[in-house]
Amino acid sequence: MQAHIEQVNARRYAGYSDWRLPTIEELASLLESPQKGIDFIDPLFDVPFWFCLSADTVAGQPSAPWVVFFEDGYVLNYSMDDDFYLLLVRSIQ
Repeated sequence: MQAHIEQVNARRYAGYSDWRLPTIEELASLLESPQKGIDFIDPLFDVPFWFCLSADTVAGQPSAPWVVFFEDGYVLNYSMDDDFYLLLVRSIQ
């Protein structure tokens, strides 16, 4: 995961090199009430970002990241052994 973020920044994706994982608060801010039975994320995100990994972990448990499950609208902690999507964000300056 960290290697992927470094590659995205090294390639200057979209002209920027400050991409990072969002905090759990940033990810949770994307949750919406479902429209017409569709998932809990704006349709603008056309890729099914079901489980998105945040930069935050459960206190004292670095292998237990907080994730947002956009299909059902949950914020949960999981094991790092699971598969997640990475929805990178940029730092606001």
